[in-house]
Order: sequence, then C-alpha cells, then structure tokens
Amino acid sequence: MEIKNLPNTYAYYRKIETNMQELAKFVGSVPSQLLEDASRKGYKIAGPQFWNYTGMDNNPDTIFQLEIAIPIVVAEDKVAEHVASIPGFQCASLMVKGPWSNLAESYEQLIAEMAQQGMQPGLQCREVYHEVDFTNPENNVTEILMSIN
Repeated sequence: MEIKNLPNTYAYYRKIETNMQELAKFVGSVPSQLLEDASRKGYKIAGPQFWNYTGMDNNPDTIFQLEIAIPIVVAEDKVAEHVASIPGFQCASLMVKGPWSNLAESYEQLIAEMAQQGMQPGLQCREVYHEVDFTNPENNVTEILMSIN
C-alpha cells in the first residue's frame, strides 16, 4: 500500500448512474467510444483510462455515480461537453496484476491495510487501468485508489 495525493486530472469523460449488476455493460464499449470521440475532436490522450466510483457499497443494487475518464492534454482552444477537470484526492493505492475477478479480494486487502494504519476509507474510489488485456486477463494491471477520510 502506498499513500498518494492525486492531482486534478483534465479528462474526456462520461458520467453514469448505475449499480454493480450493470457495471459490466460499460467495460470496453464506453472507454473505446471516449477514446474515439476525444481523438476525433483533436484531443491528445495523456494517460490510461480510469473509473471513479462515488457512493458504491457492498450492496449490488445500490445506485452510485460512475465517471469513466480518459486523461487528455489541456486544450484552451477546444470546448466540449464531456471535458472537465476531475478532482484529485488523497488516497491509499494498491497495484493489482491479473484478472478483474481478483479485484474484490484486493479491495479487502487494501481496506484491511488501511485499518491497520488507522485510516478510514472515504466514499470515493478510482481504478486506473494501466494494462488491459481481454485475451489474457492475467496480464491486466489495475491500480486501486481508495480515498481516505
């Protein structure tokens, strides 16, 4: 576990209200569309996609806010509906290599490590997808960033 202070990130993004049961339908399709739209509008991609979760709990029916974002270079001459500065936050970070089916276990590990150090998780969480491999998911590299209260 590592403690980080995430900066604000200028991004091309989509905001969605969803629950855990419907999350899978956004994988692949929304990030691809965001990349395509941002490139078509002339934005330069500045990093890996990330997903911000706000208000998610362990209940699969709970509706929460999801932002799927592609970091882009600030472009003062361009204005687009889906571009904003996404606020950063202080967080505990854990790198996870392997299939996303392992993420629940990794969240438990991160929360346990935070508790051992007297930290309480906040309401915001971010997953940064450094490597995405749908063919060989064991090659996925995902960073979990849990806000600290």
